[in-house]
Amino acid sequence: MGVMILVLLLCFAIACSQQIDMIEEEKRALFQTKWWDFSNNFSDDSCNWEGIYCNEFGSVIEMSQPMITPKDPRLVDLNLTAFPNLQHLGLREMGLIGTIPTQIGALHNLTHLDLSNNNLNGTIPTQIGALHNLTHLDLSNNNLNGTIATQIGALHNLTHLDLSNNNLNGTIPTQIGALHYLTNLDLSTNNFDE
Repeated sequence: MGVMILVLLLCFAIACSQQIDMIEEEKRALFQTKWWDFSNNFSDDSCNWEGIYCNEFGSVIEMSQPMITPKDPRLVDLNLTAFPNLQHLGLREMGLIGTIPTQIGALHNLTHLDLSNNNLNGTIPTQIGALHNLTHLDLSNNNLNGTIATQIGALHNLTHLDLSNNNLNGTIPTQIGALHYLTNLDLSTNNFDE
């Protein structure tokens, strides 16, 4: 019995240590973006920062508009792999430039992704198809080009899909027709084949 209690305590200590390491990694990733102003009323606890929401263990689950936007912010400045518990990423109207990084596929708990009204370019990464919990995807009003990744058809929980006002071309993938929960679809103002 004593050995079992010791093993349980050791497992608990290891789990706690891993949780603390993960939270510190999240905080480092947020610092590196320079998207938050730490000069006034700075709190060392990132859960108290504007636009950051955490779960009961202190891990980031939602990220929305940061306090400041540096000149030419890039989504690649945010180490997406540092946020395994992220459920909501809403960075609309931030002036984001550059491409959507392939690391977006590492956000397996993501249910809401809104990167609309930015200046993102390049193609929609195929890794977006790994976000099986996603219900809301809005990439509208950017400069995205290329075809719609057929992997979007793997997002079986999707209810909202807005890719309007981009430079997407090619054909609309038939896989979108298999998204049975989809209630809001906007692909207008693109360059699709007729």
